[in-house]
Amino acid sequence: TVPMLAHISKEVFGSHITVVVLDERFSSENAVNNFLQLQKQPIYEKMKRAGVMFIDTVPDKQDDLESFAEKYEKSLHQWKVNHPDGVMVATQGIGIDGHTVGIFPASSAGKPSLEEVEWFTKTFSTTDRWIVGYDARLRQGFGGQAVLHPIRVTTTFPFLRQLDHVVFYCYGEKKQEALA
Repeated sequence: TVPMLAHISKEVFGSHITVVVLDERFSSENAVNNFLQLQKQPIYEKMKRAGVMFIDTVPDKQDDLESFAEKYEKSLHQWKVNHPDGVMVATQGIGIDGHTVGIFPASSAGKPSLEEVEWFTKTFSTTDRWIVGYDARLRQGFGGQAVLHPIRVTTTFPFLRQLDHVVFYCYGEKKQEALA
């Protein structure tokens, strides 16, 4: 469980809240998909009973990576249209390899290559997309560690700029090196 969730007062929940996962693993397996893992948390049922809405990030069997990324992005744009005065709040963590919101650090230790910088900029920064799907196997992460769940569907900087508030958290001793 995510310890910070236990400290959220149930009085803040209601139909004015919509929850979305920023970094999703392209999988419909319970042990891998972040949204399915959220559904197992006791706070999920409390939020649901209080009328909180959720954007489902579980791919259907017929989805490929790109079609799922497009569907996920469309649901976010539709939310924005349906809730023009809605407030977007996100929780953002960090992995032991230094990744956050599904965006992994350069694969090379030290300075990234020109190719890595160009790919990163095109994929996450200068795009109009809010959601992208990609294979992180080529992005070996902080200290050259392999990425455990490499097929990702995640938010981009243009989407992150839409957020009104971000709560950043880091839990676990193994993540200290990534923060240094």
